[in-house]
Amino acid sequence: MVRISIIHLSLLLPLFALSRGDEFTFCVDVYQQFADCMEFLEGLAPEPPRACCDNLPTLNDLAKQNQVGPELLCRCIEDIAHVLDTPYVTSRIDDLLGKCQVHLSFPISNAMNCSMVESWGMTRQAKMMG
Repeated sequence: MVRISIIHLSLLLPLFALSRGDEFTFCVDVYQQFADCMEFLEGLAPEPPRACCDNLPTLNDLAKQNQVGPELLCRCIEDIAHVLDTPYVTSRIDDLLGKCQVHLSFPISNAMNCSMVESWGMTRQAKMMG
């Protein structure tokens, strides 16, 4: 299981320096819920751990908290990959959805224009740029 340390989170602080503190807090919540999925999405684990699948509904709930939730969650997840220099394997993103039997209200991507993320009714095509 991957744990994102305070040191890693402190590296992300400059990315949110111009943002409100509540956005940073939001991303800390995202990082804590998403960390268990990292090894699978990087291609290092053959299956997503149960904790990863169990956390995805919580991430869906975070995405639905407000109108910018999906966009901000998208940016938080991309920042994890960028700061930790661990790109996600695109095929693993689709595998994650099937293996965890979940539909996401936010994209998982290495690099997409998160400002283009529409509200909660995202389709799977929105994350295909990753």
